[in-house]
Amino acid sequence: MDDQFRLRGELIQIHRMLSSGLPVVPEPEYPVGSRVRILEGPLKNLVGTVIRRGNRDHFVAVVHFLGRGATVELQGWQVEPVPDDPGDGPV
Repeated sequence: MDDQFRLRGELIQIHRMLSSGLPVVPEPEYPVGSRVRILEGPLKNLVGTVIRRGNRDHFVAVVHFLGRGATVELQGWQVEPVPDDPGDGPV
């Protein structure tokens, strides 16, 4: 039931935005600052933070370890969002 109310509210907001006459530009699925978990490959299950965006499906995430960080270039299909919880590190 709560999902229906939330969906209705979101649809009302979308309608207002589109009806405003202002230019509306979609935001990327993983904006800078969002935490993501890598889903595939040798870095599977590592958690990082998006620090820079390239083109639409390309971004850079930093994975922290031992007080340092390393960056990796990723595409949207390679990750999933994770909550902003400091205890949610690599599995």
